[in-house]
Amino acid sequence: MCYFNGKRLLRLRKPLKYKSLKLFRIFAKVMVEIWDDLRRRARTLENHIDAKLVVLNKLASGTSGRCEALLSDKTTVSGKQEIFDSLSAEIESMIAKLTQVDDQMTEYIAKCQENSRTGTWASGPALQHTLKRHREILRDYCTEYNRSHDNIRNQLQRESLLSGSSNDNPYLNNRSKASDMYLKENEHISSCDRLLDEQISIAISAKEHVHNQRVSLRDISKKMNALTKKYPLLNSLMQKMQARKRRDSIIMATMISTCLILMYIYIVRM
Repeated sequence: MCYFNGKRLLRLRKPLKYKSLKLFRIFAKVMVEIWDDLRRRARTLENHIDAKLVVLNKLASGTSGRCEALLSDKTTVSGKQEIFDSLSAEIESMIAKLTQVDDQMTEYIAKCQENSRTGTWASGPALQHTLKRHREILRDYCTEYNRSHDNIRNQLQRESLLSGSSNDNPYLNNRSKASDMYLKENEHISSCDRLLDEQISIAISAKEHVHNQRVSLRDISKKMNALTKKYPLLNSLMQKMQARKRRDSIIMATMISTCLILMYIYIVRM
């Protein structure tokens, strides 16, 4: 009777186990769908931010299609300022949304790690790498936006100072021309500094080569002295060769001097 009851209990446990496994699979599927939806939203925002940053970087030169279309009617500095403000507002809004999505992804992973059933999946290296990569992309976009925003804002301010008052007062226009001359002179000075740096680097490299040659000649001299000390016959032979060479030089100089004196005497008597 106990065996039968035990067998009966096992038969009752099988549907419960199958039902729990089915529920776990449904739960895992929902969990993965939520994660995929968050990743999809993050990638969409990243693509939009990337495109807006490209437009923002090309705003000053007006090389992008949108900038050309907008600046065709707004060629003044104020028109560029309006476009710059609108682009900055759009990018800041999208960066804020991307920050919220990344925070939601972080909170979702933390909640999954607290659950005993999904802790292994949430603690996987691939998932952690994906989350870290999205954080790095957000940080890079923030850095790029701040850099581009500051550069273009300074450029617009400079354009406003140089060309904003040219139609109001010719004196101010002359001042703007003087400012242009100062900027050009500054560029010339910078180019001269670069040329001087190049010449200094060339001189330093030449000094290093001369020093290396000096060291090489010193080593050769040391080796020759070592050979002469090691082989006395070779030393005596070299001394004889040097003495003969010196004697030949003296004889040659004497002959040339004698010939020159005789020629001089002959020319004087003629």
